Amino acid sequence: MIYQCKTCKRYFYRKFPIPSGKSYCYKKAKISDVVLVSKDWNFISNMINNYNTSSKWGFTTEELSTLKSRFSGIEESIFDDCLTGTTCILINNKTRIYHCDIITALKCSLEKRSMRAGELD
Repeated sequence: MIYQCKTCKRYFYRKFPIPSGKSYCYKKAKISDVVLVSKDWNFISNMINNYNTSSKWGFTTEELSTLKSRFSGIEESIFDDCLTGTTCILINNKTRIYHCDIITALKCSLEKRSMRAGELD
């Protein structure tokens, strides 16, 4: 389930609903300040696929950093592992990482797991 903190505006993932009285926001917001955004990953996929990038081909490292700042709980080592060896494109001396690879890396890092065989492209 994807939640958003109304205090810091960051998104975060929880496998199960948040228990009453608990907070998982990095700013320790009250449970009343956390809202359920989506019960599946379609929200994240749509956000990334419709993200305003400078090229339709994918994200630059700067755009990726901005996108990642909107999420709380990203496991950086898992995120980087998922992007290792992915196919990229070079446009105007800037590497572009494809949207589908960002979706997979974000999903794995928020769920704190390695990439599955079926998620390799």
